[in-house]
Amino acid sequence: MKPINLRVSPLQEEILSELAVFMYLTNSQLLKLKVSKSERSLNRQLSDLEQKKFIRTIRFDGVPKRESFHTLTATGSKLV
Repeated sequence: MKPINLRVSPLQEEILSELAVFMYLTNSQLLKLKVSKSERSLNRQLSDLEQKKFIRTIRFDGVPKRESFHTLTATGSKLV
């Protein structure tokens, strides 16, 4: 099993900080907060944070026009 790198980038720090303030955010809300310039980059960072168990993503699979949202885990909130 490959060890997980627990370091975070400045962009990931910004994402964690915004989640600490707002508690729950969608991708479009994070983009409006200008956390990232592109959705592709944001998705990569969110995926990495989720893999490191710093955030949790709640998905509504099969529900049309329903955006997933993100929140801090207990581990993620300790970083902020």
